[in-house]
Order: sequence, then C-alpha cells, then structure tokens
Amino acid sequence: MNGFTVDTIIDRLKLEKINVPCRDNGKVFTVTDRLDGIYRQLIMPEPFGDLFPLWGCVHDGKLAKLYAQTARWPMEDCVLISCHVDSLYAQYYHRVEGAELLGTFDNSLCNAILVDLMNERYALPDSIVVAFTGDEEQRSRGVDEVMGFLKKQCLPKVVISLDVTEAGFGDHDFTIENYFAGHPGRIPGGEAGFLKFLKKAFPGEVLSIHHEDADADESWQYDEHNVHCFSLCLPCRPISFDMHQDSGVRVRFESIKAYRSALLKLSHHLDRDGEPPFDL
Repeated sequence: MNGFTVDTIIDRLKLEKINVPCRDNGKVFTVTDRLDGIYRQLIMPEPFGDLFPLWGCVHDGKLAKLYAQTARWPMEDCVLISCHVDSLYAQYYHRVEGAELLGTFDNSLCNAILVDLMNERYALPDSIVVAFTGDEEQRSRGVDEVMGFLKKQCLPKVVISLDVTEAGFGDHDFTIENYFAGHPGRIPGGEAGFLKFLKKAFPGEVLSIHHEDADADESWQYDEHNVHCFSLCLPCRPISFDMHQDSGVRVRFESIKAYRSALLKLSHHLDRDGEPPFDL
C-alpha cells in the first residue's frame, strides 16, 4: 500500500462489505453478514474474478471458518493467522476524517486488511492458514474449534492473532502483544527468545507488551493449546471512553499501511523460520 492515496486504501479495504454485523451465541454464528462478505471476496476476488480462487474454505465450522491456499492443502505444518469476526456494536459505520479513519473497527478493520492481503495473489506464503473466529469477546471458543480441527490436520508452528489495541496510538503503527512460547521446535522457545525472534523481522523499534500488561485476547486461549502465539495489534483511539461503544475508534491511515506491511513481513519471517532475507 506504500504510495497509495486515502481513496485507494478505502477502495481496497471494501469496508462496506466487512464493517458489518457478525455475532454468535458462544456455540454458533447467529449473524453472518461479515462472514458472507469475506467469503464472496475470497471466492470471487477482484480483479481476478475470471481466474480460479486461490483460497478455499477448508473448515466451515460453527464458530470458525478456516481458509488455505487449496493447491497446498492439506499440509504437514502451517503458520496460522487468526482474526476474530465477532463484535459488540449495535450500529456500524466508517468515515474519513483528515489523516484518520473513524469507525466501528473491533475487529472489522483487521478483517479487511487481512482479506486485502489474501487477495493480493501469492503475497502470503502458501504455508499460511487463516481462521476467522467467533466468541473472542466472551470465552474464545472459536479458538478451541480451530485447534480441534488443526490438531487432526497440521499443528501450527506459530499463531498470529490480529486485533486492535488502545496502546501505542500516535507513536507506533503496530504492536506485538501477548507473546507466549508454547513448544520446542525450529522457532526459538522461551518468551524472551521468542520475542527477540519476532522482532528480527523489523529493522526499527517495535512496541511489545507482555501478556501481564496487555489486554487479554485470543492469544491467551491459543496458549492453552500449547502453541507459540502472539498478537499483532493495530493501534486505535476510542472516540468515547471504550472501543466497543458504537462511537467506535479512530485509526491513522499510515498505521493501516504499516500494519499490513508488518503482517506480510511476519508471515514470511515465520514461514522461513527466520531465514534471510527477513532475519535482519
């Protein structure tokens, strides 16, 4: 997205299709507008509608929808990107205000950035599996469904949870939060070593927030399944006093571009277990 105008970013994110309701009752999705919009974009992506879909839904579950590049599926191991789709808003909106985007973005903006990246054909490594999960705002039972499925298919060597955060707004374009080192393997173990490994993907300073200080999110539940996991978060500022209110949040356009770039770098860094060119 480097060099793109505000109008170009808005057009690519397709917020009118993704910044819409999605709810569940802790057992099953009950409102699926957002999931339906995501499915239509991935199965008939623009401008590739005349080509075969790159991504296919490999698990159409009650609280989780998983996508993988069908030419590679099934695979022996994978890097999982998890992005919750449930939200608490009663009404949804988005609008441009100067250098910022305002709207009801927990977690539709991360959903939109991820879908845009998936639709940039072959941008993400083919080891990536993407989960759109429910129940994050309550007990993260969508995570349990994801892991129950993947343990029979391909155990993730690491999980990246995407979410918005109230930390770092104005000073940082993305944060690494809630990092847990869960199992031995090619990726370094131990929280300190794991964090150092993650930050090797970036040449500059990265704001990191340990799970003892960060707000709880899906990474806490993925940790219960004993996998390496962390959250890549997009800084926002609540327009009122809480990001879950219908007044929503504000996000800097520069942060949207940088966050997308960070997710792409991390995906390749983890795919290669830190091998060059991303092991800086």
